Amino acid sequence: MENHDAKPDGKLTPEQEILAGQLTEDEVHEIDIALLSNTNDRWRKVAMVVATTMMELPCRIKGIPDIYYSQRIRYLVDKKELIARGDLSCMRYSEVRKPVENKVVSMSGKNENEISEPASQSMAMLKKLHEMMEARDDRNAKNPDFDFLPASYLERCQEWAKLDFWSLDEAANLLAGTDPKRPKIDGHTELNERIEQISQWLKFSDVKTEGKLNKRYEAKGVMVWARKKSVEIPEALLEAMGFSEPKSSKHVHGNTLKNLEKREKVLGAAIIALANYSAQCKDRGDVFTGTSIATFLEQRPELFFEEGVPPYTVRVMAGHINQYLTMK
Repeated sequence: MENHDAKPDGKLTPEQEILAGQLTEDEVHEIDIALLSNTNDRWRKVAMVVATTMMELPCRIKGIPDIYYSQRIRYLVDKKELIARGDLSCMRYSEVRKPVENKVVSMSGKNENEISEPASQSMAMLKKLHEMMEARDDRNAKNPDFDFLPASYLERCQEWAKLDFWSLDEAANLLAGTDPKRPKIDGHTELNERIEQISQWLKFSDVKTEGKLNKRYEAKGVMVWARKKSVEIPEALLEAMGFSEPKSSKHVHGNTLKNLEKREKVLGAAIIALANYSAQCKDRGDVFTGTSIATFLEQRPELFFEEGVPPYTVRVMAGHINQYLTMK
């Protein structure tokens, strides 16, 4: 794996370091789980592990570059969860794999450990995944249509709601679904274009303002204008400004919670299966599919479900798994 012409991958830019520093402990742990799920006991290029993880990671944090994922691989190597060879500072010229455990061979010559009870570490990963998915679904339930909302967005809206006037930039950011104090980082093209569009609309509106050089817009007036113009407003901002009922007052149907719990069990089982039994999760074309993974889960449910029975049929499980296999 040595290559004397290889150049190191470089470091995170100051803007990227700021964004990476805002990741929660759960989000970092989710990245580590995804990286491990894309490795096995065979050597695989770090660049391939990183690229696959970035494509398949559910709810990937936009703006986090491949270099950060490579840094997490180095962390996993230091923690002895992966073994490396080559220069880890160069993704294309280094490889990693999981430590090879002692295998028990039966009289028939088959590996008795090929299908076994999940290790305690895998069960801990599953429990952690459930907790992260519950927290993420709770955030998404509050703001289902906005991809850039931080976990504390509602609290930040409540702070902004205390002001009587907003600047043009502050009003446009809040209406677009993001905190005006967020770091300005390249890559959020869609978000930045929406902010600019709202800014232009608001600039020529009839909303009450104060000041001439540094014009500021009346906060309540901005909300009234946005609703009149059918601008899509984040629910958290509506709630903070007193334009809607608090989300906590709305009843969540019991069946919704039950289905959410079942889906989490399926996705958690799928991750364990991919991490530990990747060969059994592929179809005849040597490709991971929702159907092939779901079929394996149904064949050996005692390995993945506490009740020993899958919560759904193969077809339904395959549908849930495919949503995450195809997510970019």
